[in-house]
Order: sequence, then C-alpha cells, then structure tokens
Amino acid sequence: RKSSSLPLFYKNTCYQNDRLFCDVDACVTLPSTLERFSAKTSSSPDPNRNVTPKSRMSPTTTILDDTCIHIHGLLSADDQCALLDYINERDCTNYGAPPPMVPSPKTLMFGLGRPMLPLTSSDPSPATEMVDRTQQYVLRGGHDGSVPIHCSNLLSSAVGEAEVSMAVIRYEAPDGKFPLHCDHCNDGSLVYLMTLGCAAHFFVKTPSMERGKAFDLESGDMLVFDASTAANVLHAVKGIKEGSCPSHLAERSEVMRAHRYGVQCRVRGIQKS
Repeated sequence: RKSSSLPLFYKNTCYQNDRLFCDVDACVTLPSTLERFSAKTSSSPDPNRNVTPKSRMSPTTTILDDTCIHIHGLLSADDQCALLDYINERDCTNYGAPPPMVPSPKTLMFGLGRPMLPLTSSDPSPATEMVDRTQQYVLRGGHDGSVPIHCSNLLSSAVGEAEVSMAVIRYEAPDGKFPLHCDHCNDGSLVYLMTLGCAAHFFVKTPSMERGKAFDLESGDMLVFDASTAANVLHAVKGIKEGSCPSHLAERSEVMRAHRYGVQCRVRGIQKS
C-alpha cells in the first residue's frame, strides 16, 4: 500500500519507482534504487562474491541525543558497493602528489577540483538514496523506540525537494584521525555521515552529555546530526580499525582493505516561495 499520510522525502522519484509503502519491512525487502543502480553500472557481477552475513542484519538505532542518531547496519552489502562505485567513477583526486610529511585524511576531489558534489533530492543516485533510506527508516518507525522530537522535526524539515551535497574523506588505518569539532552550519542543514570500508573509532559529545560517547562507526552505519552551532554536536575520528573492512568491499577495491571512506551528505530543505 502507498502511504498518503506520512511525510515522504523524494515524493516524485519514490512514486515513480513504486517504493512508497507504509510497512518499512515491506519496503526494504524490495529491490532498492541502489540495488538497481548497482545492477546497471556493474560490468560483470560476480556470483561468487562473498557478502558478509552482517550486511544482511536488520538495522538498529541508538539515540545518542536529541540532536544525534546512530543507525547501525542501515545499508546492505549491495548498497555499499553501489555507493563505492558511484564515488570511484567521479573521483578526480590527484593521487600522484607527494605524500605530506605528516599523514592526514585526504579529501576526495570531484569534477573541476571540487571537494563537494552538488545534487538535489530528485537526482537518482546512491548518494541521495542513502539519505532517502534514512528518512524512510526513521520517520516510518523502523527504528528502535521513539525518536526525540528535535530529531523528528529535523528529519521532517528535509522532507520534499532538498539540496544535497556529498563529500568524501579517505582515512588510512590505523592512524587516520580527525580532531574534535563542530560543523557550525547554520543554514538549517542536517548531516548524514556514513562509513565505507574499515570501521572508525568515533566520538560524539553534545551539551547534554557529561563525558561524550565513544563507539565504532562500521561500514554501512549512518550517523545523522544537527550541524548547527546551537546544537554544538562535537564529533571526532579517533582512529581506524585495521582489518575491519568487510569482504564485499575488500574484494571490490584493494584500497578499501586499509582505508575508511567517510561519506558525508549535507541536506537542506528547499523553501518554497
């Protein structure tokens, strides 16, 4: 059944792809846009490709704060492979440049040397589908327990046509790190951050937390948070877990065996005039 009462993110593309269902479990058992995208762009799918059992587990949600949600195992192995292919096809980074004296995370460059790939929510791509998957899962009740009102309002604010920008940072295991910081984006945007490849030793601290929260952000996990100064969601990458890349990505790309891709989509709802 199609839902007419719930807020839906990509109204046009969802209806076109016949994916608007009230039951989130029914929705995720159907071939997703990501899976169809992967089938179209994959030159010769390998039937013997090993997919880790963990990639087939149902997602679980941890509410870290009113302004921050961690969804573990949101994207399947096929979803992750499609997103990696999408990134690699558009990657224009100069990997031949001399390495820095002090190793640091590398921001990937896309067309015309831009660190961000601009999109809109109606663009059919694994990047926008990643955001769409999160919207459907959380707003339709696929999460564990209730979502704080602030998180729900933030997610609902991006429903409809939205501006999406994708950026990717590559971290090498085990010493890839990013210092504790707040994004200070005060344009009403949300950040959707996920990991591809090796797991990140991640840390989050909000004003309501006494000591903050340390956890592993594993391949296929999603972190959604309010990027504003007022929310002050401090976050950091403390290191990368060696040997933690799942087999479906390690077999697809040698680079992923020792790296983590931090894929960040910044989403801002387009206000109608």
